[in-house]
Amino acid sequence: MHVLILRARKSQNITQLEMAKKLGISRQTYVDIENGVRVPRVDLLNKISEITNKSVSYFF
Repeated sequence: MHVLILRARKSQNITQLEMAKKLGISRQTYVDIENGVRVPRVDLLNKISEITNKSVSYFF
């Protein structure tokens, strides 16, 4: 999942900091999600989906 989140963000040319701000979380928390250290909560995954224009199912 974390690799797909990374790819989706990069496809939209959004930095990690920009994504973290849009999600209302710290950059480090977002980096942990992209590195597979943390699994995003459902609400965050829904927001990531909206921001990157990908369906939630894309990430599974």
